[in-house]
Amino acid sequence: MQKHLKILQDLAKDIAELDERIVEVFIHSDAPRDPFDAEEIYLVCSLTDPEIANDIEVYNDAGFAWSLEMQDKIEPLREAHGIGPEIILAPFNFVLHAEGEYGEYYSTLFLREGYAPVLKMADEQQAKREQAVFEDAEPVQEDDPV
Repeated sequence: MQKHLKILQDLAKDIAELDERIVEVFIHSDAPRDPFDAEEIYLVCSLTDPEIANDIEVYNDAGFAWSLEMQDKIEPLREAHGIGPEIILAPFNFVLHAEGEYGEYYSTLFLREGYAPVLKMADEQQAKREQAVFEDAEPVQEDDPV
Protein backbone atom coordinates (compact mmCIF):
# COMPACT_ATOMS: atom_id res chain seq x y z
CA MET A 1 0.00 0.00 0.00
CA GLN A 2 2.85 2.43 0.80
CA LYS A 3 4.30 1.88 -2.69
CA HIS A 4 0.95 2.81 -4.21
CA LEU A 5 0.64 5.93 -2.03
CA LYS A 6 4.11 7.01 -3.21
CA ILE A 7 2.98 6.62 -6.83
CA LEU A 8 -0.10 8.73 -6.03
CA GLN A 9 2.09 11.36 -4.34
CA ASP A 10 4.10 11.67 -7.56
CA LEU A 11 0.87 11.91 -9.55
CA ALA A 12 -0.48 14.57 -7.16
CA LYS A 13 2.62 16.73 -7.73
CA ASP A 14 2.04 16.47 -11.48
CA ILE A 15 -1.65 17.34 -11.05
CA ALA A 16 -0.76 20.42 -8.98
CA GLU A 17 1.39 21.66 -11.86
CA LEU A 18 -1.70 21.69 -14.11
CA ASP A 19 -3.50 24.42 -12.13
CA GLU A 20 -1.69 26.98 -9.99
CA ARG A 21 -4.76 27.26 -7.74
CA ILE A 22 -4.20 23.73 -6.39
CA VAL A 23 -2.64 23.93 -2.92
CA GLU A 24 -3.42 20.41 -1.72
CA VAL A 25 -4.33 17.03 -3.16
CA PHE A 26 -5.65 14.31 -0.89
CA ILE A 27 -7.10 10.84 -1.32
CA HIS A 28 -10.21 9.86 0.61
CA SER A 29 -12.24 6.76 1.33
CA ASP A 30 -14.68 5.32 3.82
CA ALA A 31 -12.27 2.61 4.93
CA PRO A 32 -8.50 2.16 5.05
CA ARG A 33 -7.50 0.14 1.99
CA ASP A 34 -5.00 -0.01 -0.82
CA PRO A 35 -6.28 2.54 -3.36
CA PHE A 36 -5.09 0.40 -6.27
CA ASP A 37 -7.51 -2.37 -5.23
CA ALA A 38 -10.50 -0.19 -6.17
CA GLU A 39 -11.92 0.53 -9.63
CA GLU A 40 -11.75 4.27 -8.93
CA ILE A 41 -9.42 6.45 -6.87
CA TYR A 42 -10.99 9.62 -5.49
CA LEU A 43 -8.65 12.59 -5.26
CA VAL A 44 -9.73 15.96 -3.91
CA CYS A 45 -7.95 19.22 -4.70
CA SER A 46 -8.06 22.18 -2.38
CA LEU A 47 -8.12 25.25 -4.63
CA THR A 48 -7.44 28.88 -3.85
CA ASP A 49 -10.97 29.57 -5.06
CA PRO A 50 -13.19 30.56 -2.12
CA GLU A 51 -16.39 30.39 -4.19
CA ILE A 52 -15.90 26.76 -5.16
CA ALA A 53 -14.74 25.92 -1.63
CA ASN A 54 -17.65 27.60 0.18
CA ASP A 55 -20.67 27.82 -2.14
CA ILE A 56 -22.32 24.51 -3.06
CA GLU A 57 -24.04 26.00 -6.11
CA VAL A 58 -20.77 27.36 -7.50
CA TYR A 59 -19.17 24.00 -6.66
CA ASN A 60 -21.90 22.15 -8.57
CA ASP A 61 -21.48 24.42 -11.58
CA ALA A 62 -17.88 25.67 -11.86
CA GLY A 63 -16.43 22.84 -9.77
CA PHE A 64 -18.04 20.21 -11.98
CA ALA A 65 -16.73 21.91 -15.12
CA TRP A 66 -13.26 22.10 -13.56
CA SER A 67 -13.39 18.38 -12.74
CA LEU A 68 -14.29 17.46 -16.32
CA GLU A 69 -11.53 19.65 -17.74
CA MET A 70 -8.98 18.18 -15.33
CA GLN A 71 -10.07 14.59 -16.06
CA ASP A 72 -8.92 15.01 -19.66
CA LYS A 73 -5.60 16.50 -18.53
CA ILE A 74 -4.79 13.83 -15.94
CA GLU A 75 -5.56 10.77 -18.06
CA PRO A 76 -2.11 10.76 -19.74
CA LEU A 77 -0.52 11.29 -16.30
CA ARG A 78 -2.43 8.33 -14.87
CA GLU A 79 -1.16 6.14 -17.69
CA ALA A 80 2.42 7.45 -17.38
CA HIS A 81 2.46 6.55 -13.68
CA GLY A 82 1.13 3.06 -14.42
CA ILE A 83 -2.05 3.54 -12.41
CA GLY A 84 -4.80 1.08 -13.36
CA PRO A 85 -7.87 2.43 -11.56
CA GLU A 86 -9.70 5.45 -12.94
CA ILE A 87 -8.84 8.71 -11.17
CA ILE A 88 -11.84 10.80 -10.10
CA LEU A 89 -10.73 14.36 -9.37
CA ALA A 90 -12.89 16.94 -7.61
CA PRO A 91 -12.34 20.29 -5.91
CA PHE A 92 -12.78 20.57 -2.13
CA ASN A 93 -15.98 22.09 -0.73
CA PHE A 94 -16.60 22.89 2.96
CA VAL A 95 -20.34 22.11 2.73
CA LEU A 96 -19.62 18.62 1.41
CA HIS A 97 -17.01 18.11 4.12
CA ALA A 98 -19.55 19.05 6.80
CA GLU A 99 -21.91 16.47 5.29
CA GLY A 100 -19.24 13.76 5.55
CA GLU A 101 -18.61 13.49 1.81
CA TYR A 102 -14.89 12.86 2.11
CA GLY A 103 -15.11 9.82 4.35
CA GLU A 104 -13.21 9.13 7.53
CA TYR A 105 -9.92 8.08 5.99
CA TYR A 106 -7.73 10.38 3.98
CA SER A 107 -4.11 11.02 3.22
CA THR A 108 -2.54 14.21 1.94
CA LEU A 109 -0.58 13.43 -1.21
CA PHE A 110 0.55 16.95 -2.06
CA LEU A 111 0.64 20.13 0.02
CA ARG A 112 2.02 23.38 -1.34
CA GLU A 113 4.53 25.02 0.97
CA GLY A 114 2.98 27.54 3.35
CA TYR A 115 -0.47 25.92 3.42
CA ALA A 116 -2.19 23.80 6.06
CA PRO A 117 -4.16 20.67 5.17
CA VAL A 118 -7.72 21.79 4.40
CA LEU A 119 -9.42 18.97 6.35
CA LYS A 120 -7.42 19.82 9.47
CA MET A 121 -8.37 23.47 9.06
CA ALA A 122 -12.05 22.62 8.46
CA ASP A 123 -12.18 20.35 11.53
CA GLU A 124 -10.58 23.07 13.69
CA GLN A 125 -13.10 25.65 12.44
CA GLN A 126 -15.97 23.26 13.21
CA ALA A 127 -14.64 22.65 16.72
CA LYS A 128 -14.38 26.42 17.31
CA ARG A 129 -17.98 26.93 16.15
CA GLU A 130 -19.20 24.16 18.44
CA GLN A 131 -17.25 25.58 21.38
CA ALA A 132 -18.69 29.06 20.71
CA VAL A 133 -22.21 27.63 20.91
CA PHE A 134 -21.47 26.21 24.36
CA GLU A 135 -19.83 29.43 25.54
CA ASP A 136 -22.78 31.54 24.38
CA ALA A 137 -25.37 29.31 26.02
CA GLU A 138 -26.77 30.54 29.30
CA PRO A 139 -26.22 28.22 32.23
CA VAL A 140 -29.32 26.43 33.43
CA GLN A 141 -30.06 27.25 37.05
CA GLU A 142 -31.84 24.75 39.16
CA ASP A 143 -34.41 25.91 41.68
CA ASP A 144 -33.12 25.78 45.23
CA PRO A 145 -35.05 23.19 47.22
CA VAL A 146 -36.43 24.63 50.44
